Amino acid sequence: MKINSPFAKEVKLSEINQIKKFAGDYIITTDQNKMTINTQIIDPDSLIVLNNELEKLDVEWV
Repeated sequence: MKINSPFAKEVKLSEINQIKKFAGDYIITTDQNKMTINTQIIDPDSLIVLNNELEKLDVEWV
């Protein structure tokens, strides 16, 4: 998973340990990184794909 921004971040789906939904954002945590995804600025079709992929993961949801 990659966030395109001036300071692009990338996380492998297999490394995700926890997903927290807070104030409309997803906070995705691995052992070494934390990534925040603002769902308000994502294309609605892309958000559906993101939600489907995150739900497939066997990780803790907070």
